[in-house]
Amino acid sequence: MNALLRTDRAIVTPIPGTTRDVIEEGANVGGIRIRIVDTAGVRETVDAVERMGVDRTRASIESSDLTIFVVDSTVGRTADDDAILAEIAGKPVIETWNKADIAQEGLIPSGAVAVSALTGQGIENLEAAIVSVATHGQTAAIDTQGAVVTHSRHRHALRSARTHLDEALATIDQDLPADFISIDIRGALVALGEITGATATEDIINEIFSRFCIGK
Repeated sequence: MNALLRTDRAIVTPIPGTTRDVIEEGANVGGIRIRIVDTAGVRETVDAVERMGVDRTRASIESSDLTIFVVDSTVGRTADDDAILAEIAGKPVIETWNKADIAQEGLIPSGAVAVSALTGQGIENLEAAIVSVATHGQTAAIDTQGAVVTHSRHRHALRSARTHLDEALATIDQDLPADFISIDIRGALVALGEITGATATEDIINEIFSRFCIGK
């Protein structure tokens, strides 16, 4: 989490069981807004509080769209790791081997993402893998410099505005009167007003046509 956020959000120590609660934070990864959930590691424990953390981890995995499964590269995948992976089989998983900067050569398997949360090594590769899962591999379609529309109502309003504008352009091409064009301009403004909260008034329409000459 800290490496992806580029800030110290979660407490990190070499002592197992440090993370007890679920920590959530929003992040922008490759132009996509995601919500990262950092959880306790899944292991058998007699500590009642840590066991509650493990239960919350399992619940988070169930509700998540993607699991970043972290393996300690200095240890390798354990029997417990294999058991957890078997539990979440069928769900999107990125197997991520941390501490790659000090890992034994040849230990990290092909297909896993090798990273070092300490040095930042491989974090860009992890981000690319997250984007690939989130977009089903259609990364070329993402404009990382543009706005990302995540609300279905906003998408509908933008599509409606575009339809009205396309119809207005078609009306101009047909050399029809400005009154016909204004109907579609007004429709586009109303659709955009559903996003901004603004109301398209006659004053706005008049302002557009006072500055815009329509003709052949």
